[in-house]
Amino acid sequence: MSLRSSQPSRTQQVTIVLIAFLTLGGVAAAPGAVVAQNEPIPAAYYGSITTTDGAAVDGVEITAEINGEERGSITAEDGTYGGSETLDEKLVVNGEEGEQGDTVEFFVDGEPAETDPGSISYQPDAVQQVDLTIDTSSGDDGGDDSDSSGGGGGGSSTGGQEGGDDAPPTVAEIRNTLDLVEPSTTTRTPIVDNDPDTPGTQVTPEGTESVRLISFQTEGLSGNVDINEYINPPQQIRNDVASSVTAAGAAPEGSSLDVVSVADITPDNEAAEESAATVTFAIPASEVDDPDEVAVVKETYDFEQQQNTWSALPTTVENVGDEEITVSTDAESFSLFAVAEVNPNDGAVDDSDQQQDDGQQDDGQQDGDSSTALLVVGLLVVLAAIGAFLYTRQNN
Repeated sequence: MSLRSSQPSRTQQVTIVLIAFLTLGGVAAAPGAVVAQNEPIPAAYYGSITTTDGAAVDGVEITAEINGEERGSITAEDGTYGGSETLDEKLVVNGEEGEQGDTVEFFVDGEPAETDPGSISYQPDAVQQVDLTIDTSSGDDGGDDSDSSGGGGGGSSTGGQEGGDDAPPTVAEIRNTLDLVEPSTTTRTPIVDNDPDTPGTQVTPEGTESVRLISFQTEGLSGNVDINEYINPPQQIRNDVASSVTAAGAAPEGSSLDVVSVADITPDNEAAEESAATVTFAIPASEVDDPDEVAVVKETYDFEQQQNTWSALPTTVENVGDEEITVSTDAESFSLFAVAEVNPNDGAVDDSDQQQDDGQQDDGQQDGDSSTALLVVGLLVVLAAIGAFLYTRQNN
């Protein structure tokens, strides 16, 4: 009678090696799959790049930053960077975990560029057209050095008298910028009471687009009211007004403004100029996402600061239509008005919502990890069973 060798046969050895190899491979593969899931997905941008006077820009380096850190770059060619076609090169921006919704800032040769749309938030896997404009007015000759208030020449001159190049523009600087822009409408309306049955003096401006009614509280006024309107002003003016209003504390903390229209209202009669009034504005409904967030701000003289600044006015939504939205506000005097939509806590995420989102993402990742682990375990069990079966056969 022969004795069976206690050493495993060649078949058994191959089986054991195969099981060990697959076990190590499965364990190594599982963490790899998880890491791949955590890699950030970049966003991509393309568009035109021009100067403020409309000239195409070529050969400059465009960089994108999130939270002050560069996340991608590309070189402009013939007034464009990147392209809209799938295979076209684009400005690829690699955000990091937790930066979804944060602002993407664009720079041209290291200088900030204006963007259209006005504010770009980082959305992973997004492909978006963003047109860039760079300011060239600072290099203009001309201008009398004695006129220090107009030294910047244009809306991007946010330097000014108080804070250097990074300071928000003052009201005076914004007025200087508006002087360089053609108003949408320029009208003069006689101050005549159009509704004698209503207390005060009711004036319906003629030829205006935004200012619909001025209801002076004072009776029997005369003279004229001059109105310059800027409907859908250039993006530079929108940005300058928004930053100036925010710096003045006339917008809720943490919010941003989308400026829709600007109007300079000036009665030429002293009694009318000093009379309190209710002013009704109309703005295109297409320019507003949430009518309840429309607000009116006004140029106001601050005696403590000894300069003009901005103040928020009480705003009432009178009517919301398909074509336009009308709002009214009470003012103690007349000057520069701006109608804007307030975006509360712009760029911020509610903590509870963020925690819930994080929890959902974690759950999703844990589910994925669990599924991978179960799959590996299942394969190991099957392979172990096959190995045991083969081993049993060899020993029988």
